[in-house]
Amino acid sequence: MRLALRLLATVVSVLPLSLAPRPATAVDLMVYKVSVKIVAGMVIPSMTGPDTVLLKKLGNNDVVNLAMGRPLGTKVDAKTEMLAGAGDFEPRMTSSPNEKLIVFDPSQNGIAQVTATVAVATSLDYQGAYLGPKSSGFGFGAATIQNTTLGDPSHNGFISTDLNGTATGSGAHLGVSGVDIVFPAISGTGTASGPIKFNFTDKNGMVVHFDGVIVKAQGKVSGKPIGSFSE
Repeated sequence: MRLALRLLATVVSVLPLSLAPRPATAVDLMVYKVSVKIVAGMVIPSMTGPDTVLLKKLGNNDVVNLAMGRPLGTKVDAKTEMLAGAGDFEPRMTSSPNEKLIVFDPSQNGIAQVTATVAVATSLDYQGAYLGPKSSGFGFGAATIQNTTLGDPSHNGFISTDLNGTATGSGAHLGVSGVDIVFPAISGTGTASGPIKFNFTDKNGMVVHFDGVIVKAQGKVSGKPIGSFSE
């Protein structure tokens, strides 16, 4: 449950973690599939007539394309370009969480599975309840959308902004198989608010510098982990 809340705080990924000691600088992150739906709005002022309101809807493929520096509408390879959340188990309150929203490629190994980082969590506070066979809880946090560095970000890509979010989540307890921790299936939903900036190329080939506000945003995480990596 705590992991579900933290993964959603970044928007708002199956190898078990070894119990063997790790170097102090190493962090093991589990990866889960994430889905997002964002509606963003921007006002375009006019000196000669009524202003224009531009609304953009962004789903998983749109977020992946912007993070990869590609035009919206570019075909996304669902097997190698998954939108996912990566995180671990941390204290209830932290100002330096490890959670992040990423483009994940399960065909690679280790950190090479992270094709692009979309957003990173910057703070987290949650309350969790142990409820017999599972745990449940809710929390809030903040995250930063990262500047796109791949592809052609001056034409298609995110520009860094800070967001706030809230989430609820639940999941079974950790299991143990031999000397390995087995991460359970989790589920959760979250919302995000704040400014959002990105460049995109419209249908006429013109570059639009979108500088607006998130009108509505929902993220969901569910299922068993689809991978892991250390960094």
